[in-house]
Amino acid sequence: MPVEERNSIGPFACTSCLAFAPGSDRAVAGKAMGQCRRQSPAPGPANSRPYVDAQWPSVRPDDWCCEYIDAATAETLKYQNRGAAA
Repeated sequence: MPVEERNSIGPFACTSCLAFAPGSDRAVAGKAMGQCRRQSPAPGPANSRPYVDAQWPSVRPDDWCCEYIDAATAETLKYQNRGAAA
């Protein structure tokens, strides 16, 4: 699949994913960045501070991945997990 098609995935883009957190202070190619909160934050690059910052990956709103989750899927998973705990 050509890159142009993959980047115009539309309803499966990060911007409509439940794990997308808009509002990063970065912009790339004029587009505001956000953070993907699908997984736990990972350690960032080493710096001169005595600790390492944990960071979520920065993503563009029109990016996409294979772990997209919408509100309906989240509700289904919530009920499945509730049943497993019983």
